[in-house]
Amino acid sequence: MLKHLIFDFDGTVVDSADLYINLCNEMADELKVPRVNIESLKELANLTIRERCKKLNIPLYRLPFLSAIVQEKIADHIHELKWVKGMEEEIIKLKSMGYDLKIISSNTVKNILSFFENNNPNLFKDIYSSKGIFNKHRSIKALLKKYKIKRDEAIYIGDEYRDIKACKKAKIRIIAVTWGYDPKELLIKGEPDFIADTPSEMTDIIRSIT
Repeated sequence: MLKHLIFDFDGTVVDSADLYINLCNEMADELKVPRVNIESLKELANLTIRERCKKLNIPLYRLPFLSAIVQEKIADHIHELKWVKGMEEEIIKLKSMGYDLKIISSNTVKNILSFFENNNPNLFKDIYSSKGIFNKHRSIKALLKKYKIKRDEAIYIGDEYRDIKACKKAKIRIIAVTWGYDPKELLIKGEPDFIADTPSEMTDIIRSIT
């Protein structure tokens, strides 16, 4: 029986794409990365992270470092983050239905807690930061082990191709949401268990599983 809902944060719960783009462009020279805009990102949309790095000429090994620098910068802009439209209402609904809600994100715990200070701080029971861009599966496994959660009792909700791959490695189901960073076409390539186009559809899928 499904009891535990594990959410990604950026792109899934909050709409942070514009903030990331702006901060990365401000720091482009310092980080020695190319500037990007919406149009250039659309050209990269259907590529995996590895393929995007190759296209942008950014060595894959630099991603953890670049991510850490950007997360530090974001700490000063948390007040600019907004809920994905309709997501807050659905998460409140799921909480009231008795589901245990957790977050595993590549963002820092500090940043996520800062957002929730003024945005329903009691919705999520636990918040974890995965260490590294490609290590989310380890965090998922650790969480399941810590709370003795059976794999059929949990599902992950994320917006990226790499989330799907992480869940396959951790052997838990995933609802891939199409309103985040990766387009639906790329998510389909990852073969998720479910795909949701709206937050309300996400809730309907969770109800159907239960």
